[in-house]
Amino acid sequence: GMKSDRPTWINHLQRQFVEDLRQDIDPTIKLKEAYVQMESGQVSSEELAIRTTLNKAPKDYANDTYQKILAKQTNADEGDVLKYYKSNTKGKAHSNPVFISRSKYLEMLKTTFFDQLKVLGYDFLRDVVGTKNLADF
Repeated sequence: GMKSDRPTWINHLQRQFVEDLRQDIDPTIKLKEAYVQMESGQVSSEELAIRTTLNKAPKDYANDTYQKILAKQTNADEGDVLKYYKSNTKGKAHSNPVFISRSKYLEMLKTTFFDQLKVLGYDFLRDVVGTKNLADF
């Protein structure tokens, strides 16, 4: 779950998840709280920022990649660290937090914890989202 290409929000939740398991606390409680906070826009943009390093010159990336798009937005070059947010814009990322897509972060929450919860006998949709129907998600 803990990865460098994830925002602080997800990495914090992953640490909390492990700690809850160690303490024999239901791990879905904090995940449900996080889901509701994200859904209602209560998570700060700083917690949602993702950082990545440009491994090559921006011109060497394909036109529709988020690296090239972000490099153009921020005037970055090879070796620079980019700070970006998941969005619904071209490239699916933007340097401006105004374009944050909460649904993309909710999907990231799901992909991070779905299998971990399943192994423990929980169901992400039922126990975190509060629905039994994937179409409701």
